[in-house]
Amino acid sequence: MGDLRQNISKSEVSCNCGCGQCIINNTILDYFQLVCDECARLTNVDKVTAIITSGNRCEKWNHQEGGKPTSKHLTGQAIDFMVKGFSEHQLIVIAGLVLPVGKFYAYSPAKGVMHLQLK
Repeated sequence: MGDLRQNISKSEVSCNCGCGQCIINNTILDYFQLVCDECARLTNVDKVTAIITSGNRCEKWNHQEGGKPTSKHLTGQAIDFMVKGFSEHQLIVIAGLVLPVGKFYAYSPAKGVMHLQLK
């Protein structure tokens, strides 16, 4: 059980460099949870296994990861994740079905990973 939402904890969205920075937008958390909830509904389970690969990033970590200087990860408006049992393409389709049109952008930066950000 997460401390921010059912499928997410503060430690999962904090900067991966270990600096402790954790700036995260509540709307991106809500959108992430909506995608996870729909995955759970589709598989008839209470909760899916979601893995956050990147949440908030400090400037140093963002640069090291090859992120753009204007990356939404810097302001807590983006999250990269995977959900066990779903491909990144399925997650993008699910996001398109359950999230508000025109309010988000989603793509796959790596196999199995979905990048979700606010517009």
